[in-house]
Amino acid sequence: NPATAIIFIGALMTLVFGVLNLIVAVIVDVFAQRRDRDVFALATEMEEEERDQKAVLGRIFKRIDADGGGSISYDELVRGACKEPEFQRWLRVMDIDSRDLEELFAIVDEDGKGEIEPGEFIEALYRMSTSDSRTAMKFVKHIVSRIDKQQKDLNGKFEKIVDVEPDTAVSSDIQELSDKLDNMLSVLTGMGVHSGIHE
Repeated sequence: NPATAIIFIGALMTLVFGVLNLIVAVIVDVFAQRRDRDVFALATEMEEEERDQKAVLGRIFKRIDADGGGSISYDELVRGACKEPEFQRWLRVMDIDSRDLEELFAIVDEDGKGEIEPGEFIEALYRMSTSDSRTAMKFVKHIVSRIDKQQKDLNGKFEKIVDVEPDTAVSSDIQELSDKLDNMLSVLTGMGVHSGIHE
């Protein structure tokens, strides 16, 4: 009977699509579980790698700290860069040479005390070695930040000079210099360098 055949075929197709949907749901669920496991495994692997790298940096710090005082001076950093092969390899990976050591010291010495503490050394060098922006951008940001601070200091001094000696020609020169500094910082900001200086 044709009518019965149509009903039978319809029921059979419904059953087939139902089974296919069930299979797809199982496959999607399995892949979702695997992805979760992969994310967890990746996070665990990253944490282990971070611990290992920070342990290496801790050992490097102890070897560079020649006097055993628990902090590193600029001179100790320079000597370490010359004499410690492991530290030299680390600097090479970050594309830092002897000309960059003064800037590196200024960046790592976040509190500006003139000495680098172990935590500062380990965290800063680990971040530099793993950051997408890499060391060059960190240096540029630090330099621009320093220029910004110096420019603000100069503006303050210039304003005091103008208040004491209200000479129109001097005031005009000072204003022109200040405008040029502002302009330079605006250009750097437009290039995306100044944003995130304090990250």
